[in-house]
Amino acid sequence: DDLKQKGFWVVSSAGHGNARALVAACMDLSKSDDFIYAQGLTAAGTRTEFRKRVCQNLSDEIHRAKQEGCHTAIISSEHFQSRLTNTTELDACAALFSALFDEVVIAVYLRRQDRLAVSRFSEYLRVGFAPSHPFFELDDCIETELPLFFDHFALMNRWALAFGESAMMPAVYEPNPTEAWSVVRDFAERARVPLTSSHASNPIHRELPLSAQSALLCFNDFMGVENRRDAELDAIREQLVVWLTGHCSGMGFRPPRGEAIKFLEHFRSGNRLVANRWFTSTDQLPIDSQSEKHNVQFLEGATEQELFDVDFSEYPQYADALNTADSEETLVEAVKALNCEDTLRQLCTRLGRKTPSFIGSRT
Repeated sequence: DDLKQKGFWVVSSAGHGNARALVAACMDLSKSDDFIYAQGLTAAGTRTEFRKRVCQNLSDEIHRAKQEGCHTAIISSEHFQSRLTNTTELDACAALFSALFDEVVIAVYLRRQDRLAVSRFSEYLRVGFAPSHPFFELDDCIETELPLFFDHFALMNRWALAFGESAMMPAVYEPNPTEAWSVVRDFAERARVPLTSSHASNPIHRELPLSAQSALLCFNDFMGVENRRDAELDAIREQLVVWLTGHCSGMGFRPPRGEAIKFLEHFRSGNRLVANRWFTSTDQLPIDSQSEKHNVQFLEGATEQELFDVDFSEYPQYADALNTADSEETLVEAVKALNCEDTLRQLCTRLGRKTPSFIGSRT
């Protein structure tokens, strides 16, 4: 209400705080994901009707916003980046927005790829996957192809082609990891959105502690990644995540420093293209901490401005241990606390899985 009184409307018809439905409406009909599966949109014809309904709801909401005197609409979802990956999808998005708005600005935050992968690792575990390490997405790529999720140059280029070069408003996510920083406050300053102090706090940090990650990796592996969309299993996993979050502490998994440097090196040339094309002032880029000895290898031969800082001191020399013997002990405690032994036992029978040791024997 406070923002609305100042002429800013936060779109909610496609999802409160995350316009996930709008992203799904713009996705190619041949593609699917967990949201589409959960919404029951896999049957023939349902996606087309869903798309019409979401677009109409958005149109109605924007019409209502204009009637109430608002001049700017804010639409937010990280899935615009991860799901809309081809020209057809972005052209559909651009056509929808151009029919509703006089001007469109694409605010995008680019995070250093190794940090993005480490953060994403927890999200994979939360939804039932069992990746062996944060950089696994490079394992499935051919040598000349980079995973689109981490390719910032490809991302910027796709959106610039659809909306125009001048529409792009990129920024570096957390330009100095050692200092307090708020993405909400940063966006508000760049977009001139008059936020109050209550609005400007950061979203909840969702990284799981290492012991929780290990336990969840163990659980997902035992229950079978292929079963991760099972509604009953998903409900138990959600309870497990809540329990683990409340009973485990510390930082999440950190790969060894050398692997993080090597991973980022894959994206170095693309990052430079982004820095030199969209960041016209060095004031927009983080200050390089080139004094760290472990940065020399990465910076060797650098002749152009870098998009990100080059400090890798957050990583250990050797990798943390994942999926240790302690994981099963943690799961035994969690399953007992959640009182879900019988449910899990029945679920294993239904899914054709061998009953894992952390469920325990029937007394």
